[in-house]
Amino acid sequence: MNRRLHVSFLWAVAVLLAGTTAQASWNGTGQLVHGTANTLEQGEIMIGVFTPLAYGVNDSMTLVTHPIMTLLLTPNAGFRWRVLDEKHVDLAFSLEGVRSFAAEELEGIRDENEPMGHVASGFTATFDLNNKVLISTLVGYQRDILPDSNLMTMGGTVHWLMSPVHLFTLQGSGRFNVTTNEWETPTVTLFYAHAWDTFRASVGLAYGKFSILREGANPLEVPLWPVLDMWWRF
Repeated sequence: MNRRLHVSFLWAVAVLLAGTTAQASWNGTGQLVHGTANTLEQGEIMIGVFTPLAYGVNDSMTLVTHPIMTLLLTPNAGFRWRVLDEKHVDLAFSLEGVRSFAAEELEGIRDENEPMGHVASGFTATFDLNNKVLISTLVGYQRDILPDSNLMTMGGTVHWLMSPVHLFTLQGSGRFNVTTNEWETPTVTLFYAHAWDTFRASVGLAYGKFSILREGANPLEVPLWPVLDMWWRF
């Protein structure tokens, strides 16, 4: 879960409340890619404030990276490959890798229990109900490094596309640490997204375990966190 800035949160709320003449932007559930097995169309690009940069190599393969993380000495890359594309069900395989080299810069405020990188893979199945509701499930594996640990990941997402410009999403995820034989605190997120032609904005709330880093002190754990993003798809 990315940590969100309160200034951006207020800006996102203002954008969502602003009056505008919207155009048809989500032409069906096949264009919903967050938390689903769907992929971008060939040549399509998606980029946002917290949403990573994604590029459709073809209709079945999407490459993903987050430029801001790379600038913060945390190179990352991944892809999603849709291996099954049927009328009411899609199946995709995903693989990503992240490695941080900013340990010295974050010394004193970094949580030493957080890994410096990971490699994660998994399968996502998405079921389309009458082109209005998507139900997706994820099962995968993650290898954390520095410190090392093995985790089984799982999650589910429900998208409700009320109209071409109104979207509600309920998402839950959890991880089982095979190394310590413990369940980690699950995360549940509910948010609303609005579309203005190529621009989208979302705002919501997440429940889980979130750390606020404090210099010279242990991280402060909070159960609720605002969730927001602004992104473009063209």
